[in-house]
Amino acid sequence: MDRICDATKSLANVTDRSNQLRTLDRCIWTPTLRVVPHNTPAQRRLMRIEGQLQRLVGEGAAAMFRDARRLADLEPALEAQGTLVWHCAREIESAIRAALQLVAPAEDVAEGASQHAAEIASIIQELDLSESSAAIAWWKTRPLPALAHRANLGPPRPFAPADWQTFLNVLDLILGAFEVRYARMITALDDLLAMTPMRAGRRTKKLLCNLPPTGQANALRHFFERADAAWLRVLPNCIFDDPPGREFAIDQPGYFRWPQWHASRYLAKVAKHEPDRVYAKAMKVIETQPENPWIHIDFIAAAAHFPRAKKAAWAAVEAAWVSVQPVLYVPLSRDFAKATEMLIAADLSDEAFAVGQAVLALGDTPPQRSREPYLRADGHDYGRALEVIAPALTEVDPRRTATLLIDLVDMADEQANPDTRTRWSTNWRSSIADDGTNDSRDTLDKLADALRDALEAATTDRSAVEAMHESLSRRAATSSFMRRCAIHVATVGREFAPTVTLATALDPDAYTHDTWTEAQRLIAAIGERLHRAEVEGSSRPFAQAPSIRRSRTNSWRCSTASRQEPRRSRSSGSRCFAHTPTCPRQARSAPTGWLAGPCRRRFAI
Repeated sequence: MDRICDATKSLANVTDRSNQLRTLDRCIWTPTLRVVPHNTPAQRRLMRIEGQLQRLVGEGAAAMFRDARRLADLEPALEAQGTLVWHCAREIESAIRAALQLVAPAEDVAEGASQHAAEIASIIQELDLSESSAAIAWWKTRPLPALAHRANLGPPRPFAPADWQTFLNVLDLILGAFEVRYARMITALDDLLAMTPMRAGRRTKKLLCNLPPTGQANALRHFFERADAAWLRVLPNCIFDDPPGREFAIDQPGYFRWPQWHASRYLAKVAKHEPDRVYAKAMKVIETQPENPWIHIDFIAAAAHFPRAKKAAWAAVEAAWVSVQPVLYVPLSRDFAKATEMLIAADLSDEAFAVGQAVLALGDTPPQRSREPYLRADGHDYGRALEVIAPALTEVDPRRTATLLIDLVDMADEQANPDTRTRWSTNWRSSIADDGTNDSRDTLDKLADALRDALEAATTDRSAVEAMHESLSRRAATSSFMRRCAIHVATVGREFAPTVTLATALDPDAYTHDTWTEAQRLIAAIGERLHRAEVEGSSRPFAQAPSIRRSRTNSWRCSTASRQEPRRSRSSGSRCFAHTPTCPRQARSAPTGWLAGPCRRRFAI
C-alpha cells in the first residue's frame, strides 16, 4: 500500500493521462522475491532438488522447478499465483513419471486417470516408498490438476503454501529413492542389448524414448557405447528428435556448457558400416539447426565415410550453417579446418572452398581490444585453422585462394585500422616477404603470410601475374598493404610478366614511405635480372622494356624521371636511382640483388 500511496501522490505532477496510468501501474506492480538466506537447511534442500531434477530427469524439469520457486516466493503475490505454480508442478511430476518408466514400468491402461494412478502405484512399489508417509498420501489423494485449474470459469484458486511445502517433500522422497535405484536403468538396458535388434522390437522404443534428454545421459552413453551398427535400423526417431542445447550452470549464473550427444557419437561410430542410413539421419538432425558444436563435430567424423555426392550435399549445408554463426567455439574451427582437407581429398574443391571461406569469415562484433579484426573465434584457434585451410586450398587452386584471401585481408585491415588517414601497413607488417623482420604473430600477420604464399604460388604464368596484379592494384587507393602486395607480385613474377614488373617500377606511386621496402626489392630484382642477362650475353633482357637503355657510363638508365630527387654516387659520379640506398659498396645491408654485380651495373637516371 505504501507504493500505491506514493505513486498516487506523485500523479499530481503528471498531466498526461497515459503517463498517469503507466506511472501508477509501474508503482503498483513492483515484484520482489522474498530473500531466502543462503546456507540454510531450506535453501540447501531446494538446491538439492533442483540438482537432482537436472541430473536425473532433465533441464526442462529443472527450469520448471526454478520458475515455480520464484512464483511461490513472489511478493506481492500474483492473482493467479496458484494456477501458475501448480501448472509448473504438473509438468515436473509428469516428467518424473516418464523418467521412472525404466525403474517402475506400469501397465498400459486406457483411461487417463487410471493410468496416472497405476504409474503412481508402480513408483511407490518399486522405490519402496512408505504409503504411511503424509507426503506420499497427499500425492496419491490430491490431484495436481485440481489445484491448477479453476472451477466453472471462476476466479483462480488461492495459492496454499502448505500444499507447496508438501509437494517439495514428495519431490525430495521420490528423487532420493530414484537416485539410489538408478542402477536398475543400466540393468534394463543390458537386458535390451542382450537381445537381437529384431527381437527387441517395441521394447527398444519403450525404453529409449522414456530416457530424458539430459537426465539419463549416462544411460544413453551406456547403450550407445555397446550397440553395434545393427541397432541403427530399429532405433526409434525419438532418439534423434531432441538434440541437447546449452546446459546452464546452477552455481555459476550466466555460464553454460555444451553436453555431448551420445546419439550423434553413435552415428559417427557406425558411419563406416551404414553410410547411407547415417547420412539420412544426420541430415535430418542438421535441418533443425542445432547450436551444440559437438553434434556438428560428430557429423564431420561421420561425413568422412559418406559417398562423394552425399558428402558434397552435407558440406553445402554445414558451410551455410557455419557462415551465420556469431561465435565459433573452440572445437568448431579446428574440426571444420580438417573437414576442408577431407573434402579436398575427395576431389570436392568447390565444397572445400565454401567450408574454408565460412570458417575464415570475419564477424560483425568489435573485439574487446582495439586494432584487431572482428574474429568469431579465439585468435589462437583462428590462426591454427588458417594454417590448415590456406595451404590446402592453395595447393588446389592458388589463384582462387589468393582472391579469397585478398578480400579477407582487406576487410581485416579495414576493421583493425578504420582510419584511412593513419592506415599504414608498415605499423603491423614490416615486409611482405619472409625476411625475418616480421616479429609480430597476430591475426593480421598470419593472414598476410597466407596471402603472400598464395600469391607466390599463383604467379606461375603471365596471365596469372597480370590478374593478381590488377586485382591488388584496384584496392591500392585505399590500402597501402594491397599496393605493397602488388609490388611483391611484380617482383616475384618478373620472369613471366616483365611488362608488369617494369610498369610497377616506373609508377611513382610505388615509392612512398609505406611501400619503400617492397620498392627496394623490386629495383634490386630488376637490376639482378639485367645483370644476369648481360653476363649471359642477351641483348634484350627485358623484351618488352624499351624505356630502359644503357647510359654512357655503362649503367642502366631509366627514360622516365622519378618524382624524388636523385642522389649522386661517390664511386663513379653517376646519379643513382632515386629511392635506392647509397652505393652498394657502401651499403652493407643492401638487398641481395644490388650485390650481384659491380657498382657500375646499377640503375642510374
